[in-house]
Amino acid sequence: APLNLSYRLSSPQLNMADFRAGDSGRKKPEALKDLKSEGTVSIRDGALSYRGNLSSPGGTIADGDYTNLQASASFAGHVATLESLSLGAFGGSLKAKGRYDMRETTPRFAATTTVKAMDLTQIFRSLVPSAPQNIRGLIDMDLEITGAGKEWETIQKTLKGQGKAEVINGALLGVNLAEGVLSGATGLAGLVNLIPGAVRNKYPATFGSKNTEFKQLKGSATISDGKARTDDLAVSAAEFETQGKGWFAFDGTVDFRALLLLSQQLSQDIISRAKETKNLADDQGRIGIPFNLSGKLPGAKP
Repeated sequence: APLNLSYRLSSPQLNMADFRAGDSGRKKPEALKDLKSEGTVSIRDGALSYRGNLSSPGGTIADGDYTNLQASASFAGHVATLESLSLGAFGGSLKAKGRYDMRETTPRFAATTTVKAMDLTQIFRSLVPSAPQNIRGLIDMDLEITGAGKEWETIQKTLKGQGKAEVINGALLGVNLAEGVLSGATGLAGLVNLIPGAVRNKYPATFGSKNTEFKQLKGSATISDGKARTDDLAVSAAEFETQGKGWFAFDGTVDFRALLLLSQQLSQDIISRAKETKNLADDQGRIGIPFNLSGKLPGAKP
């Protein structure tokens, strides 16, 4: 006394089901392979403190396979600190750090996360398999957040932060922005109705898909009151681009105001067959239409 110990631990495979009840909905058993950990634990005047690290070259958590897990953590004064965490997962990588403060009745937390080239489809299938997937592609993201609470219903109301993200080679699922905007163009009884079948057939990704295929989607956001708000959301596709601002709520509802700007080639193909559309073109010959996208995904329509 006082207690002061150091440890080293290793396991060829540590099964999470040995420590807590398993999730019956999981397709794969959760296990940390070739686990190694070392650290120190002490108790002084009734207060526990800890510092240690952990590594595992591979394993599975929440139906997601990971590689090269490295973590360093500490605990003192009822505050748990994740000093560093890195791993490979979902085809990309993640780095994070954060703290969890349990000194008050409602615990508070803060976290910083950097994601590189993770596959959104794999993430949705692993972490939220029952939720509808609204977007696919490879995501890069930087996020700083703070919040309080133990359950998501409480946490989402207190969540605040800043972030920026870029998704490449992906799609907005269940909504075709270009066709939806052209169909709803006011004053022209639906601009899309003026576009001949030959033009529509020439651009099947723009006019024949139920999704919005894009090369890049990027923007920054401020998170508060259960919403992520952005003033610089941009989508770049093969035959159009959009720039806009608005918000996305955690329950899937959205409200964005943006400009759809068609490519020069598509614009000229439309203008050459529907002369009344010429006045919608800018000085570069590109048709531009402002629009609003609101509702709940995936059913929201422009």
